[in-house]
Amino acid sequence: MGDGRQSGSTHYGIVVERLPDTLYAVKLEETKQRIVAHILASRRRNFVRLLPGDRVTVELTTRNRSRGRVVRRDTDRYQDVFGSDPS
Repeated sequence: MGDGRQSGSTHYGIVVERLPDTLYAVKLEETKQRIVAHILASRRRNFVRLLPGDRVTVELTTRNRSRGRVVRRDTDRYQDVFGSDPS
């Protein structure tokens, strides 16, 4: 028996907007699909704040492909979104 969790597929995306209750709208890079994602519980404890434009790694659920969770925030935010480093 397991703990009821099913692992989903991992994708890269960009945070489009911040929604209420620690939810985020994320646009996937591969499919350009817009999904709703929440932060992983351990990240929430450490108070990680995501901003629109942040590049993130998202794990999609197996039951509902329009929902997922943010596994990590990638550090190369400006490089991917805007094409160059602003500094």
